[in-house]
Amino acid sequence: MSTLSVAARYAKSLLQQALEKGMLTNTHASMLLFDRVCAENKPLLKVLKSPIVNHDKKLAILQGVFKGKVHDLMLNFFHVISQRRREALLPDIAQAFLKQYNSFKGIQAAHVTTTFQLADDLTDRFKALVKAIVPCQEVVLSQHVNPAILGGYILQVEDKQLDKCLTTQLHSLKKHCVASGY
Repeated sequence: MSTLSVAARYAKSLLQQALEKGMLTNTHASMLLFDRVCAENKPLLKVLKSPIVNHDKKLAILQGVFKGKVHDLMLNFFHVISQRRREALLPDIAQAFLKQYNSFKGIQAAHVTTTFQLADDLTDRFKALVKAIVPCQEVVLSQHVNPAILGGYILQVEDKQLDKCLTTQLHSLKKHCVASGY
């Protein structure tokens, strides 16, 4: 079984447990914090994935870093993961949990690349476009500014990409002209 499918199963279990205990919002906040800490601290990731560091030490590190900052359900989850010797999967479990949470809540993540920072009215238009592409209740739109695209935008939603940037259109026009013998 692949690590992603194992991570998805653990994430699903945590999501169900959080729902049953009425702690979904707290668990989501805890998982966001864990994911952010993992992204910002490469040494923590190395410790979690290290076969040299024993599992009790990994659990002690997790509890030391996150005790008082995450919900008790999350600390218990760390304990279960440690008992099963799956600490290396925790970053993947976090990603899978956040994805499943978004799916459960009807939240769709999207990414737009433009040549400038978007104003609120344009952000709202892109969110409406995402809702037209993928039915959802809410859109979380991340933005990236890239002057190299010269103009237009590139919108990415799930595995779909809507490329309306000037660079791509110019490249397409050039290919067409070359193919036509101009």
